[in-house]
Amino acid sequence: MARRIREDILRAIEEAVERRPEGMTAPQIAESLETPPPLRTLQYRLKVLVGSGRWARYRLPEEISLSARASAAIPGASARLLGTIPLSAAGQEIRDYVGRPTAAREPVGYDRNFLDRYRPNVDFYLPESERAGLREFGTTQIVEQPAGTFAKQVLSRLLIDLSWNSSRLEGNTYTLLDTERLIELGEEAEGKG
Repeated sequence: MARRIREDILRAIEEAVERRPEGMTAPQIAESLETPPPLRTLQYRLKVLVGSGRWARYRLPEEISLSARASAAIPGASARLLGTIPLSAAGQEIRDYVGRPTAAREPVGYDRNFLDRYRPNVDFYLPESERAGLREFGTTQIVEQPAGTFAKQVLSRLLIDLSWNSSRLEGNTYTLLDTERLIELGEEAEGKG
């Protein structure tokens, strides 16, 4: 079971971010707190708030005031409010509808005749322009590469991640990028051995 983080701690983080509308990185947030926690602890708390990872830049959505967040009585509301994405009116309506419990949604049936009339590769539910757009979006470049290329990329990434993490556990100060350069290009990071 995940530990519950005190609301005053989360509120202090939100207030720090609110003071800088251009956004802040996790180390900048730590510096601005009255009693900064260890960076790992702060990253965990930020993940609870917004679900984001390392190298993120945190900022509050403009349409959400601190008083609106503080008055939200729904558990976990802070995470949802900080993670909002600007949506059109139709998008908000769909999001709200899907957010309702399943039992509260109006059941929708289907027209069996509509399905029976469908002839594969003859009839189309989408217009040609949408089909072409989806086809282009779904076409991968992997087809044009030699066999085994994708597997080599996955293994290369695994080697880099595994090397970096195991070295980090031993106290190595190489960054992930330094490790990648060392393995792929044979370049040692300046000032590190």
